[in-house]
Amino acid sequence: MEPHVLSFSATQIVGTYCISGSSSVGVLYLEDTNRDLRELVACTSGPSGPIAIRTPGLRYYNASCWTDVDGMVHVYGVDDNDVLKVVHQASWDSYAIPVWSRSTVHNVEPPKTVVMCSPLEAGVGEFVLDDYPDASPSVLWQRQGATVPSDQFIIDTQDLTSALWTRERIRPPKGETHKVSHYVSTVSVLDQRGRALPNLPVTITADIQGEVRIDNASYLVGPEHTVAVKTNALGKVVIASPADSLMPPTLHVDAVGMQNGAHIQPAAGVHDYLSGTGVLGSQKGTFTGKKLHESGIATGTRGECDDAAMSCRDAFGIAHGKKIYSAAAVTENADSELHGFSFGRSLTPDPATGVHRVTRTEFHSPKELEAHLDRIRRQANYGGIWDDFKKWAGDVWEGIRRGVIAVEHAIVNAAEATIHLFVKIGEQIIEAGKLIIDGLISAVHAVEAVIRQVVAAIVKVIDWLKALFDFKDIWETKQALESGMSTAMGHANTAVAYCGTRLQGWFPKQKKKVHDCFAELEKNYYHEPLGNGKNKMPPLHDANERPTTGHDTCGNPQATWMLDRAHSGPAMAAAASFTAPDAEALQPVLDAWNRFVKAVDGSKIVAECEKTIGDFGAFLKRIMDPGDPDQADKTVLAAFFTVLEDLIDFVLDAMEGLVEALVALVAAISAAFKDLLNWKLDLGPVNALYKWIQPDGAPKEELTLGGLVCLIGAFFVTIAYKLLNGVDNPPFPGGAFPVIPPPVFGAEAADQPAMAAVDMYAIKISAGVLNFAAAVCAGIADVAPVFGEDERLGRWTQITVASINALLSSLFAGAIASFPPVNGKTWGWNHATGAAVAASVNAACAVLTVLGNIAWPDAVPVPAFKNIGRVLVGPPVTTIFGIAKLVCAVLDGPRTEMAKMVIGFNAVPSLVQIFRTGANEPADFERAVTIAGVDILGNGIGGLMTVIGTTHP
Repeated sequence: MEPHVLSFSATQIVGTYCISGSSSVGVLYLEDTNRDLRELVACTSGPSGPIAIRTPGLRYYNASCWTDVDGMVHVYGVDDNDVLKVVHQASWDSYAIPVWSRSTVHNVEPPKTVVMCSPLEAGVGEFVLDDYPDASPSVLWQRQGATVPSDQFIIDTQDLTSALWTRERIRPPKGETHKVSHYVSTVSVLDQRGRALPNLPVTITADIQGEVRIDNASYLVGPEHTVAVKTNALGKVVIASPADSLMPPTLHVDAVGMQNGAHIQPAAGVHDYLSGTGVLGSQKGTFTGKKLHESGIATGTRGECDDAAMSCRDAFGIAHGKKIYSAAAVTENADSELHGFSFGRSLTPDPATGVHRVTRTEFHSPKELEAHLDRIRRQANYGGIWDDFKKWAGDVWEGIRRGVIAVEHAIVNAAEATIHLFVKIGEQIIEAGKLIIDGLISAVHAVEAVIRQVVAAIVKVIDWLKALFDFKDIWETKQALESGMSTAMGHANTAVAYCGTRLQGWFPKQKKKVHDCFAELEKNYYHEPLGNGKNKMPPLHDANERPTTGHDTCGNPQATWMLDRAHSGPAMAAAASFTAPDAEALQPVLDAWNRFVKAVDGSKIVAECEKTIGDFGAFLKRIMDPGDPDQADKTVLAAFFTVLEDLIDFVLDAMEGLVEALVALVAAISAAFKDLLNWKLDLGPVNALYKWIQPDGAPKEELTLGGLVCLIGAFFVTIAYKLLNGVDNPPFPGGAFPVIPPPVFGAEAADQPAMAAVDMYAIKISAGVLNFAAAVCAGIADVAPVFGEDERLGRWTQITVASINALLSSLFAGAIASFPPVNGKTWGWNHATGAAVAASVNAACAVLTVLGNIAWPDAVPVPAFKNIGRVLVGPPVTTIFGIAKLVCAVLDGPRTEMAKMVIGFNAVPSLVQIFRTGANEPADFERAVTIAGVDILGNGIGGLMTVIGTTHP
């Protein structure tokens, strides 16, 4: 057989294809004499020689052929503007040459057709298609001008079911740290009692294929890709989904014991915002055209953006079965109800500018809508109806999302819940047909069609809406917290030392006052279920005056971001071995600790508690049901108070013998406090992250325990503070902690400067947020001693949990927030100072236990103060400190009813600790979990009340 010359100007063989029922093959190649005029040629053998069909106008200069499982051909190529495009085969002609998908103009004779070549992505250099013929393609491509390595090589895969494209980025093994945008979803796995379940196997799938990052590793999830991971030490799984679409894959999370698992749409908050029903932490107020126009991403005018915002709200409303109304309507009634609307290019140019502006046209009847469609179809550049658009709709939505396909008109029929989409491909306006708005995905597509007309690309909207971490503000909050804590330990030492000299003989004289105080508390606050406290609080509102919750404010993924990183798998692995601080230099701390432990033993407090209460587990079961998962909410503290009152006289007598040891202990920890804060850590990737977060130009700090804990707290405080006060209002501008006047006594106490209201506000809000945020850590510490050997928490987890409790909860939320100047009062020999002293002693003990466990693990085998002495000493002593603070605070005379509730509920976690005494074995699990539930609820309600009492005095 003689060879045939097919072309003298072919520039590239695109590929070959099989001809059904024949041994022959066809060939696809590019041919031109001028790059701008390059044509795609399909050629096969005919009866009398080769038959070639040319398809001009595609402008490919590099192309490749992909054949699906049905033998149909799809040609992907990059044009002279570096845009990746695809043309799909729709059928075969009589010569076994592919017939490409096309649109048809039916209202002309003969009907005009246009080959549909869909743009997918701009800035494409080289690309490669997968060779394996399956039902959907994958494209590996190189981005031109990529600024970071992880953006240079990308794999795009088309989902088999939805036809939507999903993206994986190829990350080099090493590269510079850089920011990426993710939707972050935090899944907390709890048992029926609300206890976090660490190290629990969890499976994750998705409705369409996509990439997620979990614990610093990337995974592919989808209908055929299931990921098996475990919850971290806090019982969480943090899932990051790429934020490059308004409709990322919906995730399904499941675990043993969960009936139906949980479905998570990572972009749900963005959907609520664009629908006008929700707010985002990165924005002030709800979505409006004004905000869109001022965002810096809009290409449209203010009026066009106003129309776009309303059209987005209407599209989501239609998906939820709601009626829509005219933008000009004063009231929503039958007269203002709309049949539909169009959002798109005006069919006539502006007389003044000649520009076809984007406008919203409202229809009150089917006739008006049909007339508008007819006018569009009579436009000179109307390219007809894309006959098989629904087969390739995923390509069009990808092109719209990436900004390479322009939307000309989106015509919504509210009565039918449909959308007519008109897009511009090449120079032609193509009618994509009628699509049903029947759920979230179709509603999001409708919104994308609207927004794309006033924004260059959908990804720009995502960049605008993302909750940017203002690392500068967060770092300054960290600096302020660290500075405030260092100052606070000095203030605490001064106050404790002064009061210690005057306490001999004081405690026994307070017995009547304390009994009276308990009677008042029991009567006013502790006679009803603990959960009722939530019903007594006024609602919490964010900066937009919208109701919010403590979890939304303090427990969102942005607030917990650094905490989650500190407990990631790589961090935990790196922390398995660490270098302890210089134990010899800290010997005075150990000496003070030993004197304190000896004084507690000599006081016989533990023995008296056992004598009064008897069997702690049996007592607890008489007043609570440990098997009830809602027991924490149902707990009535009056029964606890009856027992505590029986101990009061003994406790007050025993305190006489503890004063000297406590004064010495506070002095020792005050002197060594910086050693604890400056203990250097090696947590692998967390060390690099810690340096990267620090502001440019500033000396780079090494990672320390104090720095890490304060940075964890700074995320909570900064995120929550901005949600409550606005994104432009950081809590501690410049990193300066407010000056708290130092303790002064005697004649000097008469002239003390008052703190500014704004400074007291920032400290109290921070204290409430930190108390709420640390609640789970408090509960973890409660149950840590009762875990079996195979469940025990790692040492690093126990240290971080105890450090968060000691520094953020006990020291900041407990001691600093109780300093008299922070509450508008003065230092002196008074009850306000007494409350601060009691809180300071508790904080010092908590801080010292952490330091002691790090430096002398044999002498101090646990890092949580409430677990010392095998949980025989810590709980009753913690309760004693709590009683002391509570009594002083109540006798000081709170000024408002809310202040009284704050004092009462903040005391609950300490008061119930005594009933955990001796819970150090797996057999004590129910008792520990029950107290942990009350502990978490008390800290949570107390912290939330502090915030509400400050924002709504």
